[in-house]
Amino acid sequence: MEEIIGDNMYIIVAGAGMVGRNVIKELVQRGHDVVAIDQNKEVCEKISTTTGAQVIHGDASELGVLRDAGIERSDVCIGLIGKDSANLAFTILSEGFDVPNILVRMKNPSYKDAYLRAGAHKIINMVELYMDNLLMEIEHPTMKRVARLGEGKASIVIVEI
Repeated sequence: MEEIIGDNMYIIVAGAGMVGRNVIKELVQRGHDVVAIDQNKEVCEKISTTTGAQVIHGDASELGVLRDAGIERSDVCIGLIGKDSANLAFTILSEGFDVPNILVRMKNPSYKDAYLRAGAHKIINMVELYMDNLLMEIEHPTMKRVARLGEGKASIVIVEI
């Protein structure tokens, strides 16, 4: 994320579940202006009281909600909604506002082409991420992956000796 997200950016995070909460918390701690959007009122209240982020209770695939979130001035939009179809709608709307950086979590790999066509700049493939980590732990338990390079074609690892 560091190559995309610089200092003092205005970031909208759609979806404040477990992953979203952690992303929001980290971004706020790094000094970014973060707006979280979630449909669950209790989640919104928790985010508001624990992170300091601005919170909007609503559907991030609705134009009015995104306008309320300030999408016109957003530097980065991050789609972390639990459903690919909702993340896709969020991506399309973000692209319509010429958001410079759109990141999205993809659960179902069959959505990849749709996300690319919709304007996503970075797609985080959850299935591939889980598989890579599981296989690394099974096949090379003494190695710890530090970073992936070249779209997963190479890795930097630490080896216990």
